[in-house]
Amino acid sequence: MITEYNSNNAWIVNGASGQVNGNNNKANSYVVRGVAALGELYSILFESFVEAYHDCICNKMSSSQCCEFRADYEDRLYNLYLQVVSGSYEPLKSLCFVVIWPLYREVFAADFQDRIIHHWICIRLEPLFDRRFAGMGNVSHNCRKGFGTESAVQALFKDIYDCSNGFTKSCWVGRYDISGFFMSIDKGIAWVLLSELINEYYHESDKECLLYLVRITVFHLPQEHCIKRSPESLWDKIPDNKSLFGNDPYKGMPIGNLPSQLIANFYMSFFDEFVLSLGFKYYERYADDFALVHKDKDFILKAIPLFESFLWNKLKLKLHPQKRYLQHYTKGIMFVGAVIKMDRIYVGKRIVRNTRRTIMHINRELEEGKELTDSMISSLNSYYGFMRKRNAYAIRRGLTKIFSPLLWDKVYMTNHFFTVKIKKNYDELFQYRREAIKSTRHRIA
Repeated sequence: MITEYNSNNAWIVNGASGQVNGNNNKANSYVVRGVAALGELYSILFESFVEAYHDCICNKMSSSQCCEFRADYEDRLYNLYLQVVSGSYEPLKSLCFVVIWPLYREVFAADFQDRIIHHWICIRLEPLFDRRFAGMGNVSHNCRKGFGTESAVQALFKDIYDCSNGFTKSCWVGRYDISGFFMSIDKGIAWVLLSELINEYYHESDKECLLYLVRITVFHLPQEHCIKRSPESLWDKIPDNKSLFGNDPYKGMPIGNLPSQLIANFYMSFFDEFVLSLGFKYYERYADDFALVHKDKDFILKAIPLFESFLWNKLKLKLHPQKRYLQHYTKGIMFVGAVIKMDRIYVGKRIVRNTRRTIMHINRELEEGKELTDSMISSLNSYYGFMRKRNAYAIRRGLTKIFSPLLWDKVYMTNHFFTVKIKKNYDELFQYRREAIKSTRHRIA
């Protein structure tokens, strides 16, 4: 919603004529204004929606909703823009389903037009978030460009090395996480923190529009307006603290929506700030998993009640009662899929287990007569790519032994078992399929 004097001003636009319906008095919070009154701001704002649209379709061109939107994207995008500037925008129905591997988890897929709004919001919020994270020493490693599980593992390894003075002195490592993190985020608190950030640090002409759309996105209840694509029996397998259905409507962020991940990371940054204020020099966090290193074991133990008090009083979050680990660094530290030891970093058992399951799943698909796909190869290489950064040659080699003969007919491994490659004769068929998909996309566009 674009305003000149306050956030209550409504500018209702007639898309055909641009005429107004009522007294055109911008000081009146109940009047409507023509699109022409926006002038340069009108043009800039619409161009920003076009930018968000192009950002949204990257890597999504084959989805059915994307193809449908692109077939008439000029009119659809303009209508979406008019909804926003008139203050009548409401999210459409989401698709909701349950993923069963590696854990049962509820996922919400927003309608394509709402994803455009999500991208528009995130394009503006990400620089603000990143500036905040950088100001705290980059202790947050998830949902950030240039960061991830690898940077989190390497940062913790360096923390242990520095705190132990090159593995020559004693130090302790504590690992903890939040109970039901995504479903426990308080929407009211999140909105207050976000609005304060935007009001203080965002100075572009579309600030009111950003506040308007962020508020709608934060308080949206997709569970009350969605289409379930999974059997109800699968929801019985999801713990109560992992689902929006039956949850307090003022709590929880939908997993699967782009803003949810970024807002959740921002939400936890206030805990980062608190931890650092207590004097913890060595601290790293990935999502709701965090680790801290200190020479004094008691210093960490005494800080736990302080963590619990801050999390509940300020963010309405709780430390997970079972997932609390405090051990000497020489015992080996498990963190985001890796085991950190003095001389090397090993791959975690869960990564090995998940890789094995992926291979067995692909084997079964091929045995049932299904074709090998790009997504299958990508899944394998995502795991092998993670393991190639670890001391895991024997593990990578051992996992290839469970490749079925049907899989070996189509692929081979590069040196040191780093990457799965498609054999040349079979790659010709893959190339034919890719060209067919590109041709279909071109016709739709």
